[in-house]
Amino acid sequence: MNERIKELATQAGANWIASNRQGVDHNYITTESQMEKFAELIIKECIAVHVDDYGVDIISNALKKHFGVEE
Repeated sequence: MNERIKELATQAGANWIASNRQGVDHNYITTESQMEKFAELIIKECIAVHVDDYGVDIISNALKKHFGVEE
């Protein structure tokens, strides 16, 4: 899993547990509110990358409106 995704999951409050399944080194246990926070963090990250690279424009504003994310 991408390290940034792991960081966002942890930031959202997800709890990491080790896995004994072959090829899987971890799993996350989350609540519904943690999943919502995780999704919000991903959207904010996408908006931030877009804003940093290209400036505020229609795409960033559309993402915020579509997902109901406030800055």
